Amino acid sequence: MPDYLVNIVPSGSSGLLTQADFRYLGYYEIKTDNLDSPFCRGLATRRVGGELRFLFQTISHRIHEVSTAGKTIATSGSPPTCQITTTTRQWDAAPLYALAPFNSTWRQELYWDETGQRMFMNCCWDYPSDEDNLDTKIMTFDLVDNGDDGTIDNEKIFSLSGIPDRMAGTGILPVPASLQSARGWGPYVAGTGSYNSRAAVHPTAMGPSLYAFPDPAALPNGTVITDFQTLAARAFQNPRGVRGTVVGNYFDGGGAGVPGDPDDYNRPTAPPNPAGDWLSPGPEGQNFWVWGDGYGGGVFIEGTKRGLVLVGLFVRGLGWYFDSAVWGDGATCELHIIDPNHLEPVDPTTVNPVEMFELTETRQDIGHPQVVGSLRVAVSYDPVEKLLCVMTFGTAGYFNRCFLWSVDA
Repeated sequence: MPDYLVNIVPSGSSGLLTQADFRYLGYYEIKTDNLDSPFCRGLATRRVGGELRFLFQTISHRIHEVSTAGKTIATSGSPPTCQITTTTRQWDAAPLYALAPFNSTWRQELYWDETGQRMFMNCCWDYPSDEDNLDTKIMTFDLVDNGDDGTIDNEKIFSLSGIPDRMAGTGILPVPASLQSARGWGPYVAGTGSYNSRAAVHPTAMGPSLYAFPDPAALPNGTVITDFQTLAARAFQNPRGVRGTVVGNYFDGGGAGVPGDPDDYNRPTAPPNPAGDWLSPGPEGQNFWVWGDGYGGGVFIEGTKRGLVLVGLFVRGLGWYFDSAVWGDGATCELHIIDPNHLEPVDPTTVNPVEMFELTETRQDIGHPQVVGSLRVAVSYDPVEKLLCVMTFGTAGYFNRCFLWSVDA
């Protein structure tokens, strides 16, 4: 299917970021956990002695930090000069797992708070049972820099009253002081929005889903936060979020009666059933999220240009359900820009991007259909050099790729 870009909601206000403000630089390749590296999660950035550092969590519950010092960004291939295979520091994150029941399939996102010198993590169940605790899970903890094998300290967990973790579990974003003052929002936002399994049973975000909350530094462990603001809340069917690229939706009834090729991972061999829901393009030209789509984080940018930037991983080509998994022809990242003036409307299910475009450099195509429901993306922003950092996992063999764009803001 062809790529299709569309402005869904004209902003009507000036000074917003556009596609032209993002200049692609290249990528680093990172493998610090041997063959388990593709199972890492989350991405945070910080500066140490002026060096750009990336932080992420391994499947064995450790926080890894790597430095870009002495490495060069690549634009093609896998030159050794772009590859990072050693850590500058590691921390044992096991104490976090005593705060709430965890499992290894949780989505986990990170944000480093430079001012407070603490790490934020939020997360959600990917495949919950009916008995699992689905409260929001926002954690903060300190990184104790006591050598290469460090520990964490002062770990705490919070929840947002009445908000399930799968609506607010994919990213922590700092809110600019100008928006806090003008809109009365808290200094942090939890959410962004991402598909999760059993979406028809347990609430899950299928579009922008953002909740501003107060600084939890002075709150006791286990606090249920009630004074938060709902900036956006698109759930599974009320209504579905929009995306930039066209996708063949064989979920949501689109695959009913459509034959699949048994020799090609049951890939559909005919157009989607027209009676299906959320088919793309829709009657007004819009394209809708499908199973497997989701944001991996984002950032509010306030400078010479402004906007809420969200980056997600989206099913590419056709998407269908087969053998208890979400399949697709491939996956690709999209960058979505939301006008902050459109947030916290009377109806929070109406928030849409004002511009969306594919980050073509991130396409994950392996020449045949693949299980895309297990793919991950994570996002961070370096305000020092105004770098948007997007990590895709297992993109280059056992290496993860961290793509960088400079932002003209």
